[in-house]
Amino acid sequence: VAQKRALTLQISQYEIGAQVEYMRATVSGRTEAGMLIFQDFVGTKIVTDLKDDSLHLGNLVALKGKIGESRNFKVDIIEVYPSLTLKIVLSLLAIIVLFWKLLGQVKISLQGLILPPQNN
Repeated sequence: VAQKRALTLQISQYEIGAQVEYMRATVSGRTEAGMLIFQDFVGTKIVTDLKDDSLHLGNLVALKGKIGESRNFKVDIIEVYPSLTLKIVLSLLAIIVLFWKLLGQVKISLQGLILPPQNN
């Protein structure tokens, strides 16, 4: 229940100096200084004190930290979730392996396809 409540809070509802236990956001860009900018689920921009070149636009993250004096988010912990592309690639790979195993047992002859005998 507490986690669902935290998800419904927007970054603008936190006071300066407030501790943020959990906030989901997506990477939306960088400042001129290279600091990451995130966007919460309602579209509010969150400027952080974090420089990380491994994160790309659209990455889904969970943030834990504190609201700084200038309303910048001071990140303590960041968890990065796998992107949708990675999930699709892994699913397609699993499907290919399953079909490969199935087709590896099927023999093709002049009479047609010959399936392996089934053991009952």
